Amino acid sequence: PELSVHSVFIPNAAYICSDKLPFGAPVRSQEEDLNWLESGLPETAGFVDLSNTMLLHNTEDIYYRTDHHWTTLGAYYAFEALREPLGLEEDITWVPHTVTNDFQGTLSSNSGVSNVYDSIDIYEPQDIENNYVVSYDDTQEKTATVYDMEALDTKDKYTVFFGGNHSLITIETENQNERCLMVFKDSYANCFIPFLTPYYEKIIIID
Repeated sequence: PELSVHSVFIPNAAYICSDKLPFGAPVRSQEEDLNWLESGLPETAGFVDLSNTMLLHNTEDIYYRTDHHWTTLGAYYAFEALREPLGLEEDITWVPHTVTNDFQGTLSSNSGVSNVYDSIDIYEPQDIENNYVVSYDDTQEKTATVYDMEALDTKDKYTVFFGGNHSLITIETENQNERCLMVFKDSYANCFIPFLTPYYEKIIIID
């Protein structure tokens, strides 16, 4: 009971960008699902609904066109919405860098569309030191970055974030603020978690 808990369920493009769907396309109501989830959780679960945040930006490239994930821009808007609930007061300027312009994800593979490409951006904090060590429990590897640039030479370029999914990852930073965060996640969080690294001394990530 002494821990601060937040439950975040990420709406996908079918809900947020429903105006781009073909007429009559059958779509499950994620709004109903989110309301059902919120009604079933105790107040201590700290339910956070990102729907309004994402809907506010649904004319921007917050989801990939060829993949089921949100883009790093979408993750950034979610991060900004979560800063207050998480108590992250320090305002940091983030600068995007495009690392590839020829990403084709799962939607491209499933549909057979081969002439549409996405860009992948990574965001770096401006004017601050952001040093950390990333430890992968399953491979026993340690790196000084959350990005796997070799993934950009593979088909699944989204794995540039952490090299894909791992059962347990620990990030230890140079921050001396005794703040520790545990994240239970799916792959949507892979491009979101880098925004958290300047704020915590330790982040434990469980897939």
